[in-house]
Amino acid sequence: MLPDNDKSSAKFTRLRREALELLSRQPGLVSSKSGANIKELIHELNVHQTELVIQNEELKQSQRDLAKISREYEDLYELAPCGYITLTAKQTISRINKAALSFLGEKELKLNLSTFGQFIEPGWDDFFHTALKNAAQTGNTQSIDLKLRNKAGLPLWIQMEIEADCDEKGQVLQWRLVFVDISQKIAAETALQESQERFKSLFHNAPIAYQSLDKDGNFIEVNDAWLSILGYARDEVIGQNFGNFLHPDMQDHFKKNFPRFKVVGEILGVEFEMCKKKRIK
Repeated sequence: MLPDNDKSSAKFTRLRREALELLSRQPGLVSSKSGANIKELIHELNVHQTELVIQNEELKQSQRDLAKISREYEDLYELAPCGYITLTAKQTISRINKAALSFLGEKELKLNLSTFGQFIEPGWDDFFHTALKNAAQTGNTQSIDLKLRNKAGLPLWIQMEIEADCDEKGQVLQWRLVFVDISQKIAAETALQESQERFKSLFHNAPIAYQSLDKDGNFIEVNDAWLSILGYARDEVIGQNFGNFLHPDMQDHFKKNFPRFKVVGEILGVEFEMCKKKRIK
């Protein structure tokens, strides 16, 4: 079946040929019947020409709309705050946007020659290629955190989503990579972890006994000095209530004061007598 534009062109060509043939047989237009046929053909040609003009304007408008959509897509692609990269089946970069270039510290790359692998931190290659393989085999988007190094050799952490375009036989045509820079997030998490480790070290190695309790007065943690002074092992303490380690005469006093401690955050001028672990001689 011919497309509408091809049908229109064929119709126009047929009408024109018929008109020329009729005119060649009746050059004088002596017959009123012939004259009527020619007028009918001329009318049909005029109508058809008008249709072509309308179709041409509609086609031009469609082309303008398509060009506008294409420009908007290009703007979104190039100016997006996240990186976009397209890899060929051989894993070379066939397309890359400005954000991705900026993240990688590049002004431009040689398309279809440069590889994304050149930016991957040593030791992370297998992780990345496994994600590519899984995207192709499952047809599902793969989300990974990946460590890179930019052109200046500085570490770059990214959060990436990977999609694979495959043909009907399952062969990869291309991969699409979308990623954002999470280096600051990773740095903050690392700093927090290091801070927690330092606090943990100070807590456990302090010469003074320290303890932490939950909202019900149960032990969350005690330091080494606490265990040494009272003679307990850590697994004998954690999860137990603080009151269980007090002298019986002090247990009611603790129960009354602990709610105030939770509100105020400290108890001033109160002393508690605690019981050391009894050792079997």
